[in-house]
Amino acid sequence: VFVILGVLFAWFNFMLGQLAPPAARIAYLIIMLLPVGMLSVASAALSRFDCTVRSLLRDAAQLTIRHLPRVTAAAVLNVLTVLTCVKYMFFMVWIFLPAVDALLVSLFLEPVLKKYTPMEEGLEDLPREEWPWYLR
Repeated sequence: VFVILGVLFAWFNFMLGQLAPPAARIAYLIIMLLPVGMLSVASAALSRFDCTVRSLLRDAAQLTIRHLPRVTAAAVLNVLTVLTCVKYMFFMVWIFLPAVDALLVSLFLEPVLKKYTPMEEGLEDLPREEWPWYLR
C-alpha cells in the first residue's frame, strides 16, 4: 500500500508541479493525509484488536472519518518524522525520532482506541489500578 501511495504521490506531484496552481498541490497533499492517517490507525489497532485484514482496514477507515482531527494530527506527525529522517541522514535522528513519533502519535490515538476497546471479564471487581494499562 505504501509503495502504491508513493508511486501515485510521485506521479501526481510531477504532474501537478508542471500544470496545476499551488492551491491544487496543497489540496492534493491534504487529501493524501487521509490514507496515511488510516494506516496510522490500522497499525495502532492491529496491536490491540484481533481481526482480519479486511475488517482492520474497514474499521481504520471508519475511525479515521469519526476522529478526523486526532487522526490527521497523527498522520502529520508520521509524515514529518519520515521527511525529517530522510532529510537528515544522521544516526541519532534515526534512533530517537521514530521513538518520539511513536510516543506522540500514541498520545493522539490512545483516547480513540480506548473508547472502542472491550472490557475484559472480571475487571469490574478489581480496583482501577490493577486494570491493564490500555483500560485505565
